Amino acid sequence: MIGRGLRVAVLAAALLLACGGAAYAGEAEDHDRESTLSASAKEIPDEPALATFRSEYGDAYVSPAAMDRRKADARKRLRADGLTFLKAPRTTRLLQRVVDKCLLPHSPRPDAPVEVRIVVEATPPAAGERRKKVAQADPSGLFVVSPARLAEFDTIGMVAFVLSHELAHVQMQHDRDPWGRVTGQLAKATEGTALQGSEQMLSGFGKSKLVQNMLRRAQEDDADFLGLDVMVKCGMAPQGALDTLERIRNWHSPDGGTLQDVSDDMAEASAKANDGDIGSFLGIFGTLAVSAVKGIGVLATDGAHNARSAQSRLRLIKDYIAAHHRNAPGGDGHRDPFAEEWDTLIASDAFANFLTQYAD
Repeated sequence: MIGRGLRVAVLAAALLLACGGAAYAGEAEDHDRESTLSASAKEIPDEPALATFRSEYGDAYVSPAAMDRRKADARKRLRADGLTFLKAPRTTRLLQRVVDKCLLPHSPRPDAPVEVRIVVEATPPAAGERRKKVAQADPSGLFVVSPARLAEFDTIGMVAFVLSHELAHVQMQHDRDPWGRVTGQLAKATEGTALQGSEQMLSGFGKSKLVQNMLRRAQEDDADFLGLDVMVKCGMAPQGALDTLERIRNWHSPDGGTLQDVSDDMAEASAKANDGDIGSFLGIFGTLAVSAVKGIGVLATDGAHNARSAQSRLRLIKDYIAAHHRNAPGGDGHRDPFAEEWDTLIASDAFANFLTQYAD
């Protein structure tokens, strides 16, 4: 998966900086492969994320009972952040059914409980301010969405992609400090030998804003890939993902707006940094050396971003669909599961009044 390439690219950059990266430039040139693929296409894993989930994320298991216990703490954190939970039975029930009847059964961990809730600011925004657009999931499996975000979902396919993307975060147990996972996996893969003598340097490097944000961008890629696989497997057309990314450029921004876009040049550099394989410790200094040597200066200037540019993300998903979902549902006459129910809901007066009260 994409996380595999980027995790090693990060470590490669650290080790190259420590060992004198320029010395490897010549060797890197020998490994730089000719390709007509776009930079984003080079980042596409050889297999769908769903097929490699067990090998990549099999160690991230959390018991369903433990997840349910952690939901109470997640609700407290959201309330502390100024959000309150709304009662919207018809909407909440439909979103929960999409998760329980479509997405979860086709996910790698169908027993991982996900609870869907609608949230809004406890204190209404001041005149002239906009409502928060929220769509996020806690590792406990608590998924929250705001009416202002719901108002942007024209189709059930858009709903499904956001839900499945967040479901992927939950099932991969992504957290705020992914570096420990990187070093742990690398130590496991190399039986600890790769970290001997470098632990202190790697620890400091992994806590840097640059590396943390690079790894978070990789997590977002992983969630996009797995989320797309799951929604397609349960009968949703991938067009829903494309429509979502066209409409909602970034649904993790705290203020509901668009994060500063990463430039296309930066996205291309990030893509090249992932063009390699985690095969072995020696492989770090082979295929990936070119990107570490040529791209470290460019990537270092992007330490403020934890997400791709909207253009890069959309391009990546288009390439992923072309590679792994050519025979996905869609086309003339196709109706996504729950499409009729969603269309009826959003056309109702009750839903319109709900949005007028809590989304405008």
